[in-house]
Amino acid sequence: MFSTRKILLLILSTFSMVFGIITLVFQQRIFNTILHSQLVIEEGTAAYNAWVETPIPVYTKFYFFDMLNPSDLFHSHEKPILEERGPYTFREVEKKVNLNWHANGTISYRRVKFWYFERELSVGPLTDKVTTSTCLWWGQQSLHGETSSWSGASRTCCPPLRLGFLLREPLENFSLMVMKIL
Repeated sequence: MFSTRKILLLILSTFSMVFGIITLVFQQRIFNTILHSQLVIEEGTAAYNAWVETPIPVYTKFYFFDMLNPSDLFHSHEKPILEERGPYTFREVEKKVNLNWHANGTISYRRVKFWYFERELSVGPLTDKVTTSTCLWWGQQSLHGETSSWSGASRTCCPPLRLGFLLREPLENFSLMVMKIL
């Protein structure tokens, strides 16, 4: 009458229907339980470790345009001939420090970012030089009161600059300048 195959199919179908009904009725509770178990930030959990220091590397790539004819630009008023240089790649690491756990279940913290130069992912070192007309150079000249170089702009407005200077040092100098003002 009933073969083993039909009985097995009937049992499997009944089980699937009961499981589907239970899941449908309790879906919100199941979802919240799973969400709470995976996303709560408590020391020792995978979510906490990923939150404190991001495990996925974040890279920033910089490209520069090297001016090949800076003297022609000012003497002959010709269009600049530019050559793209890059990428110069930095890996960003973000950490959360000074963690303070509060009674209401919240956390206060300070976020710190570090950038590390990745030589293997870059076309050259930070000591490479590019010739560019840069506002950073003009600003540095103005900060040091060297306005005489404005008249000699045709000779000096496009000095070859180290990429390390263009990428990091101006930010550090700007921070120092702001600290002196405050």
